[in-house]
Amino acid sequence: MKQQNLRKYLIIALLISIAISILIHFPSYFDRIAYDEENHITSQGIFDFIFELTITTLVAFLLFLMNYTILKPFKKQQDTKYFEILIASILTFVLVFFLNHSFFALKRLFITDLSQDHFRTHYTFQNMVVGTAVLICVIIIRLIFQKQRIELENERLKTESLQSQFDSLKNQVSPHFLFNSLNALQTLIREDADIAQKYVRHLSLVLRYTLQSNENKTVTMGEELNFLDSYLFLIQLRFGSNFRIEMRINDELTLFRIPPLTLQTLVENAVKHNEISRKKPLTIKIETAPDQYVVVSNPIQEKINPEPGTEIGLSNLEKQYLLLGGKTITIKKVNNEFTVIIPLLKPQNE
Repeated sequence: MKQQNLRKYLIIALLISIAISILIHFPSYFDRIAYDEENHITSQGIFDFIFELTITTLVAFLLFLMNYTILKPFKKQQDTKYFEILIASILTFVLVFFLNHSFFALKRLFITDLSQDHFRTHYTFQNMVVGTAVLICVIIIRLIFQKQRIELENERLKTESLQSQFDSLKNQVSPHFLFNSLNALQTLIREDADIAQKYVRHLSLVLRYTLQSNENKTVTMGEELNFLDSYLFLIQLRFGSNFRIEMRINDELTLFRIPPLTLQTLVENAVKHNEISRKKPLTIKIETAPDQYVVVSNPIQEKINPEPGTEIGLSNLEKQYLLLGGKTITIKKVNNEFTVIIPLLKPQNE
């Protein structure tokens, strides 16, 4: 990661150095041509321009390298300390002064008539501007990197928080279901051993699905319906003909996804809060809507002695949808009918 950041910094530093050099020298070079009496470009003029362009680029790049070691633009520490900027500023201008003398002496080897006054008035001011520009650019690079790192860290923490919340919600659903299933098994074993064996086979499928579902945030509608068949077998053994399910499922929607145990939660909620007897059989309808929704409804048949509940089933389901994609479920009580509308999530390959 450090090498990647350094490579990125060197590329950015080189490009900015070239840009600074061009911005400094091109205007003065064309001004020189415009005011030239002969109004033409000489080979000496071209050489002088390329030499100055190269030297300024090199000065800027060396200043970038020095400030990389001082300001450390890619370090993880968030705040930029003022004494670091002060030290970087002092060393930048010291290095500018040293490079100024060195490259001026080098240029005098090629241009003998270069005056000391020209050096003082032109090169010193020019390279001070370069040093200031480089220092500002390094600070900006550091600020940009810190901002990006903070945003990535916030996203990571947000993702971890959502994952933790999601796992917590699923763990609240599964134990509740397992407790009710084992309770029902205990009753059926007493009544009929053969039916109990069938019950155990379906219960094993249900338990396997329940345990595996904790590894996935979503499952396909088809997978959920296969699981629901086994779960409904267990429920119907308990209530017989007093419990009925009516399903109208569009096969084209079986690849769409929902949180695991969604339909089981809604069926279990209906069984828990409604009377199921010969006088009041319970019919639960599960159907898909054309606009990619699942609608689960049942008549409201309140028990004389309602079971105490934690009321977390539907609440957890709603939170799971919010965590998955910001969607919400719809809960309605109209004309003595309880309805829950569940949005289907897009298949994973879309």
